[in-house]
Amino acid sequence: MLLFWVPLSFAQGFDDAFEDESSSKLDSAEQARLELVLQLKACKETPKTAECQEFFIEHGESLGLDLDRYLVKKPALMATNGPQTKRDYSMELNLRARQLLVPNRILDTWFYNSDTVGAYPEPRPSISAQVFGLEYAFTNEQRSWIIWGEYMASGLEEGYWDDVDTGETIDHDDGDWVRPDNFSGWWGGFNYNYIVPITPADKPVHMDFVAGGGAGVGYVTGDLTYWRPGTAIETDCEPAAPAYVRRKVCPSDGVKEFPRFLPMIDVTLGLQLNFADRAHIRLEGGLHDMLFYGVSGGGRF
Repeated sequence: MLLFWVPLSFAQGFDDAFEDESSSKLDSAEQARLELVLQLKACKETPKTAECQEFFIEHGESLGLDLDRYLVKKPALMATNGPQTKRDYSMELNLRARQLLVPNRILDTWFYNSDTVGAYPEPRPSISAQVFGLEYAFTNEQRSWIIWGEYMASGLEEGYWDDVDTGETIDHDDGDWVRPDNFSGWWGGFNYNYIVPITPADKPVHMDFVAGGGAGVGYVTGDLTYWRPGTAIETDCEPAAPAYVRRKVCPSDGVKEFPRFLPMIDVTLGLQLNFADRAHIRLEGGLHDMLFYGVSGGGRF
């Protein structure tokens, strides 16, 4: 008899434990459901908070909610990879470097070079400059407004400048010898650029075509010291010698006069590579009073 009672008691205890565990699970499920209902009620009163938006996304379908009614639609701008701001534009801070030059074919119009028969045998100096500057830009999807400032270091070297003679007689000894002394300049201005996407702008890395123009003003520092041919001035130092001889033995004849403040005309064409609309690099060329090519790059915020 005892043998039958022991397993029966064990079975009865197992049934009681199973009922207790099921009841506990049921109570937990009901508790979780109740919490969801209470949270739903609270979120219906303040649906636009970040916490409630997350609640709608996670539990909305299971609770049978109309998500179009409760989820806040993000503006199209938020779908881009760019900086998430309340502005409808972003700002950029860029560094730029440019090489400026005047082609020899243009200078040949006004000055002889060493390849001309009978001309001074050393090559004519080239006109060039190196530019280093800062840009601060306001940019949206298609337009950019740029405020810039830069330092221009002259690449002009001293040499002989023999102007082209227009008469029948050609005199290759009537030119000037010119020496730049601390010749450079400081410039500032404003540009407008128009931006055309080449690859889809919603990609993390995408490319744009950039075209624009602007204007500025600059101040030129330094001097252009010169020597004239002795036959062109009254002098006791080598009065019959050309300038390229007199510059070795005679004091200079003065400095060239020119306007210190000069305007700047800028026309730019380029390709810009964007990195998640957080940084970019731009290869460009065009007109910056002289022809130029260069590179600029920076960050967007």
